[in-house]
Amino acid sequence: MLVPKLRFKEFKNEWNEITLKKILSFKNGINGDKDSYGYGIKYISVGDILNNTYITYDKIKGLIDINDKTLKENSVEYGDMVFQRSSETFNDIGQANVYLDKKQIATFGGFVIRGKKIGNYNPLFFNYLLKSPCNRKKIIVKGAGAQHYNISQEELESMLASLNDAYDALKETKTDTIITDTKTDTANKTNTTNKNTAKTGDDVSLFGYVGLLCIALLGFIYSKRYE
Repeated sequence: MLVPKLRFKEFKNEWNEITLKKILSFKNGINGDKDSYGYGIKYISVGDILNNTYITYDKIKGLIDINDKTLKENSVEYGDMVFQRSSETFNDIGQANVYLDKKQIATFGGFVIRGKKIGNYNPLFFNYLLKSPCNRKKIIVKGAGAQHYNISQEELESMLASLNDAYDALKETKTDTIITDTKTDTANKTNTTNKNTAKTGDDVSLFGYVGLLCIALLGFIYSKRYE
């Protein structure tokens, strides 16, 4: 029975293990010809996964020119997860990140696997859960290869993740307060309710930092309890 001894008071139920295929639909990314890069729609690459706490459209570096049909089949929308498909280092295989932009749709490159959100989960919470030590170990051991370590859609689908019903206490509206538009000028920030933030590298509010720390601590407690 998955019930940690040390936990926050809002968390009372058992942790349930479910396979990722019940909440995510996996697909490999797209590869264009050399003339299709540098303009068009933004596509998520491995660098975007590794270099950001979470991903929004403005943070994505690369551009690719694709038609509407290809974009529809390979869209990355709010709440979708993205995974590093191939790595030269064992510890980086299957690194995960979450897309948290409600305004713009992105796509994703060939070295990335997208997990389309089909189940009920809080995206920010789930991002930290997949980055916790115990879940990173589950992903890493599925890697195979000699010079490169690879993870497949099937291996990600079969991975067991531990969830608790109480993660819904982190409402989507609270997630929204963490992310602010980095292009909004100071005057607009002052006049916008719930977006009165102190300027930081990622424009994260004090509430956001506290929330992220609580999530990270929860993941750490769970991982040390069951690793």
